[in-house]
Amino acid sequence: MSKLKKQFTEKEWKDCCGGFCKDCKIAEAYREKYGKKEGEKKFIKDKKKF
Repeated sequence: MSKLKKQFTEKEWKDCCGGFCKDCKIAEAYREKYGKKEGEKKFIKDKKKF
């Protein structure tokens, strides 16, 4: 689990489509911190936990 997962509420995670889209602030945070490829891997892994 990445540290970014804790920065967003459970409701924000459930509202997220999980598509790593550019409109999502969660996906943007992962993209900025980890880069496109690594960020997407971590995002998908953390999203599955909800």
